[in-house]
Amino acid sequence: MALLNWHIDEFVGTMREVLRHVDANNSKDPLWPKSPRAAAAALRRAESNLLAAGVQEITHLPREAGTGRKLIRFRNPATNVAK
Repeated sequence: MALLNWHIDEFVGTMREVLRHVDANNSKDPLWPKSPRAAAAALRRAESNLLAAGVQEITHLPREAGTGRKLIRFRNPATNVAK
């Protein structure tokens, strides 16, 4: 899964930004969502599987003040090291 291969501690952004990042790497699959709305729906359906596979947290944040952007946060435990 593309989200599990991200080498970042935390990502906060829109589904459009998620798609832009993942599309640059491996979007040739015809079943891959083409729009942010379709990607958000697919993410909601797969959320429990992603959590079971190792994504530490997936949070759908409230709309951003002033812009109205819908934000989402992913935290990956593979890169989180206890300090």
